[in-house]
Amino acid sequence: MCGLWRHLGTRLILASALLAVSATEAAEKIVVGVTGTPTALAWPFYIAIEKGFFAAEDITVDKIYAPSSAAVILQATAGALDMTVEGAFVDVIRAIEKGSPLAIVRILVQTPPYELLAKPSIKSLKELKGKTVSIGGPKDVTRIYLNRMLEPSSRIAMSIWCTLGRLQPA
Repeated sequence: MCGLWRHLGTRLILASALLAVSATEAAEKIVVGVTGTPTALAWPFYIAIEKGFFAAEDITVDKIYAPSSAAVILQATAGALDMTVEGAFVDVIRAIEKGSPLAIVRILVQTPPYELLAKPSIKSLKELKGKTVSIGGPKDVTRIYLNRMLEPSSRIAMSIWCTLGRLQPA
């Protein structure tokens, strides 16, 4: 009887050890949605992968590429992704506004990566009155940043003609 308990105890210890080893060897997998070529906003994410920061925490990153930020947000909303990087905030905000169960966890930059560029003859925002400004689209993030830049000068914002996502022939 004593041999049976010893044999059973040994098997129980071996089984526990095998379970513990397999549990620690299995890295957590996260599925991350990305769009196109990496931009400066996503560099920290790619550097973390390259330097092994995720691997050091037993996290495997599975990158899923999509042709647009809207496509990535659609996949995240459907539950196909665990997180996204480098997507346009406007797409996330629009999806949340429409009831998507997404959340913005962190914005990686304190200063937007956009600048308003003009001809050398234009020295201030006031001089944009009546001019044409090219932006990505009516719901594009560039429109949000432009509106925010012009907010203190709302009369100027109303007098600017926006060209949406296309080049005008000269």
